[in-house]
Amino acid sequence: YSKAVGDDSDKELLEEARRRFKLSSDYWGDNRAAFAEDLEFTYVDQWPQYAKEAFGKDSLITINRQISFNRQVTNDMRQNRASIKVRPVDDNADVETAEVLQGLIRHIEANSKADLAYDTADRYAVEGGFGFYRIITDYKPNSFDQEIFIKEVDNPLSVLPDYRFSADGSDWEYCFIHDEMPRKDFEKSDMYDSCSAGGWEGDGLDEDGWATEDSVRVCEYFYKERTKDTLVRLEDGRVMFKSDYEEMGEDVPVQDSRSQERIAVKWCKFVGNHILERADWAGSIIPVIPVYGDTVVVNGKHITISLGRYAKDAQRMVNYSRTKQAELEALAPKAPYIMAEGQDEGYESDWENANNTNFSSLKYKLVDLNGQLAPPPQRQNYAGAPAGVITLGQMAEQDMMAIIGIHEAGLGQRSNETSGKAIEARQREGDNSTFNFVDNTTRARRACGLALIDLIPHIYDTPQVVRILGEDDTQKTVMVNEPTQVNKNGQKITRIYDLSVGQYDVICSAGASYSTKRAEGAAFLERVAGANPELMKIIGDLVFKAQDMPYADDISDRLQKTLPPEMRPQNDESEQPQLPPE
Repeated sequence: YSKAVGDDSDKELLEEARRRFKLSSDYWGDNRAAFAEDLEFTYVDQWPQYAKEAFGKDSLITINRQISFNRQVTNDMRQNRASIKVRPVDDNADVETAEVLQGLIRHIEANSKADLAYDTADRYAVEGGFGFYRIITDYKPNSFDQEIFIKEVDNPLSVLPDYRFSADGSDWEYCFIHDEMPRKDFEKSDMYDSCSAGGWEGDGLDEDGWATEDSVRVCEYFYKERTKDTLVRLEDGRVMFKSDYEEMGEDVPVQDSRSQERIAVKWCKFVGNHILERADWAGSIIPVIPVYGDTVVVNGKHITISLGRYAKDAQRMVNYSRTKQAELEALAPKAPYIMAEGQDEGYESDWENANNTNFSSLKYKLVDLNGQLAPPPQRQNYAGAPAGVITLGQMAEQDMMAIIGIHEAGLGQRSNETSGKAIEARQREGDNSTFNFVDNTTRARRACGLALIDLIPHIYDTPQVVRILGEDDTQKTVMVNEPTQVNKNGQKITRIYDLSVGQYDVICSAGASYSTKRAEGAAFLERVAGANPELMKIIGDLVFKAQDMPYADDISDRLQKTLPPEMRPQNDESEQPQLPPE
């Protein structure tokens, strides 16, 4: 952000912010409560109070099957991450600049450790119904150039979005990110020092939790401002608003124009009645990306749903049946001996300890008290827990699988399927049942890509060398926003990657990671080359290049030199910019 201390007298802005905060709190209240309940059920306590009183707190057994269902979905998301792909959509955009943008986005993801942000949001979406990650900008060390970062939101309840639901957040008019800070910590912080003039609390702010005796709400507030403007297209292909064109002062003829609403995203950070910081966000999209689990509209209100929301009762029945079974087993008497009265005379101590001590033999009298001949003592076997209790637990486990849609085969368990095709078919059924969760994470990834495409021209807006990454994590540097010479087919040509010209769209696809595809490709090449040894003379360099082992690249390079000249890979282009030595 371009940070600047704000004016604490901006009463209208703060009143509007607090009004919107209350509106969103009321709208999202039920979903936020359900989110907290889902996570507490999964990780803290699955027993209702009445059951604790009935069984006794120390006797409860929890067989947490919900975690394995959640991990089955979230780990599948990790293995098949959605990737952002950029494509040109108008005449002023080109494929090569789209590849630079895509490589730059990969660099942003790698530099940000974005996989942590993605995985955290995806996990919360599955386990609680929604999650978020955000986009920020910050300066490079010892530089005036900024970088873009994708950061995790480790507490989704800290985000309070617009009450107008948006599947990807692009239509939000505002969004809050807040922290309920202990008042003692707040009073020790620099934020409190900037409030030293007073007037930041009071006016009934304690009633809504903005400033109480125990806590202070520190709030980031993104909001959009809309103004009327004119969009112009210049003769050189650039598209911009007329106000920016006039400020630019360049003598470039205007080719076309039309009226269009201009959206500016503003940001401020405030406590109570005091603005701590304020800034203009460079892009036109609020940089908070929502990831939803499942959603449905009921009575005009959106409900967000987690994977296990409706399997809680079945999970409680699993716990109940296991606890009841253990209780019956524990309270059941040890298998007793049946004997006639008097048969243990003289050996009472041995028989009293027969269930506790492993005697080599037990002695008894052949007659009873009346001197009548009696059969030997016999042990009575324990019948075990009632079959109904065991059946109840089995039914509850089946109910959980039926509700969630993941069955034994999908959990790696043995089921009634015997053939490989039948097992794969059952696994696909589980994938189909939970595909809405996977698809929503892909939709969120596309929204992130669009927000980055919207932001990149404003952050990387000067001639500079940027680092881009390929799909296989190979890196190179390119000069952007300035003509530069590159090598193509042995000749130097002039090229410019202007990130501000043209429009680009984003598509996302989920699939195996590059390392997984590389391993599968290596196995395929090995099979093909093994079946046809002569083929090694043609594709041997590719076979070794696909191997994940020491010296694989060196061997591949040597084999390339043995290929006929017409088959050797051409070094079509070196994107390293030709920079002066200084």
